[in-house]
Amino acid sequence: MIYKTEVMKVRLAIFHLLFIFAVSNITVAQKDFEPTGSLRVDVGLPATLEVATNAGFRDLLTGLLNTAVYYQNTIFGSITLGVGGKYTLFNVNEFKNNIDLEGNIHLLTGFGKIGYERYYGMLGVEYSMRAGYSYNFSSTNFCKEELGRAKITNSWMIEPGFTLSYVIDERNAWTLCHLSYSFYDFRFNEEFVCVENLPGFNQERLSGRTSFLTFGFGYTHYLK
Repeated sequence: MIYKTEVMKVRLAIFHLLFIFAVSNITVAQKDFEPTGSLRVDVGLPATLEVATNAGFRDLLTGLLNTAVYYQNTIFGSITLGVGGKYTLFNVNEFKNNIDLEGNIHLLTGFGKIGYERYYGMLGVEYSMRAGYSYNFSSTNFCKEELGRAKITNSWMIEPGFTLSYVIDERNAWTLCHLSYSFYDFRFNEEFVCVENLPGFNQERLSGRTSFLTFGFGYTHYLK
């Protein structure tokens, strides 16, 4: 009986040592990996949802690409600041309109970024907000006929986001998930695509601003 008790004490002591060792390794990994500057790229697929406020943008466009390249720096603690640019591409779905409207919508945006980023072992989590200014190119067949080129407008943009990354080593990480929701301060309406009217859409349905969801992945290169 005494022997069994001693064995249990030894096993419990070993378990405690292993637990302390594991926790110490995790703590050291978190403490040691504190990146300062980094270059980042994310690539995603934009999607117009039912909650989108502009019905024309939601029903007539198909998202093809939303990508960003930016520099980010940790200023203190887990607070980060960044600056970069993003490009977004939508295609006009010619099968969803009866006026032979076709072409693409290009959004070229410069932005600043603030975020909160923490690392848990090899996993990094960030909550962020981007804000910037966009040049919007309406490259439809009607705009090209009327203007001889794409119609260009501009607008403000804000974009809350969430990022989950996996650290490969002290220089590199993969973005496993980048989720964001973009709000652009322009209206998708008849004037934007250079037509007199959009059948099936009244002014109330076209009065809302533009918004869309993006889900993607990416890559980070840490600068040390």
